[in-house]
Amino acid sequence: MNLAGQPAVNKVCVLGSFNVDMISYLPRLPETGESLLANKFIFSPGGKGCNQALAASYADAQVHFITKIGTDQFSDYAVNFISSSRIKTSTIYQTENHQTGTASIFVSEESGENIISIYSGANMDISSDEVKIQKDKIIDADIILLQLETNIEALKEIISIGNENNIPIILNPAPYNKIIDKLLPMLDILTPNETEASLLSGLLCDRFGIGVDEKKYFTPYRVLGAVLAVVATLFVVSPQWHSTSFIYLAILPFLAGLLAGWQPAGNSKVAEATGSMMVSITWNFIVGFTVLTIALVVRMALGHITLELPATWWMYLGGPLGLMSIALMAILVRGLGLLMLGVASTAGQLLGSVLIDLLLPSLGNTVYLVTIIGTLFALVGAIVTTIPEFKATKSVKRAGA
Repeated sequence: MNLAGQPAVNKVCVLGSFNVDMISYLPRLPETGESLLANKFIFSPGGKGCNQALAASYADAQVHFITKIGTDQFSDYAVNFISSSRIKTSTIYQTENHQTGTASIFVSEESGENIISIYSGANMDISSDEVKIQKDKIIDADIILLQLETNIEALKEIISIGNENNIPIILNPAPYNKIIDKLLPMLDILTPNETEASLLSGLLCDRFGIGVDEKKYFTPYRVLGAVLAVVATLFVVSPQWHSTSFIYLAILPFLAGLLAGWQPAGNSKVAEATGSMMVSITWNFIVGFTVLTIALVVRMALGHITLELPATWWMYLGGPLGLMSIALMAILVRGLGLLMLGVASTAGQLLGSVLIDLLLPSLGNTVYLVTIIGTLFALVGAIVTTIPEFKATKSVKRAGA
């Protein structure tokens, strides 16, 4: 029994990879074409599938491990290790068509950094028919553990067997493969290895379809567009980097932007659920007005500020323009996606600020060359993020013709 008073998971079936890790420990990583003497060299069992099987075994689960190896010099090592480990039972298929999976790893003792080359080999040769043969072992399990270091067809087969027999399926989605999107509806739990900070929140919103009509996946163009937007911002604020307080003030809006990036996606969903953009805008107005009013009253009560309205008329345009911006972004985010909208918005704001500083020198803001360069970076970033959609549209038109 577990802590919740439920029967503990005792039988686990793992379909996955076995690799022989060949690890060389070097004083430092070699340059291209350079040979270095290693201080230590070891063989080690590896592969995400084998690691899953071992981890479950050390948690006192009865594990059945299904894998495939070659008939080479490493196959005896693989069989001996699996047989002598804490893994209770295993099915080890062998093939003469591919070598046992290997990983060549070079580790720098100086920095701890490493370089890894993986040969999947026999791991990718296991077939759906070989999985079907193991059906009795699979349906006897309380849970199924998987990763993406093995043949996709074999994965589909074991997932199908698990679904038919109501067995929970846990998948480690590494190394990433686009097939994961088709497998998601058939899985119970995902266990990603790591969570990398997104350059812009729009990458995540678009990826998971938050506020957009369809998911927009990570592509080199989209990530590059996000990077260019960040570089543009760094260029723009660089003239003031001599001021520590300014750096703090520049970081805070960036952090706020990461949070604000979700606003158009949320507004779009509210408008979609209620059938009215006015509801979304009104809700933003009510929340914003309430919070700011409370903050204003508190500051006035403490004597920090006095209520003195400006006499210049155009200073009152911020509110109406802000509401228009909220509505427009909530509408556009559905088709453009949050990343493209965010990068284009960044470019527009930078371009607008440059024009204002040029046209209204009385404001006393200096237009630096790096500010113009930063604006150009943002514009290029906005263009780069449109490349996938442009290519897709062009392909559709060509197919229609």
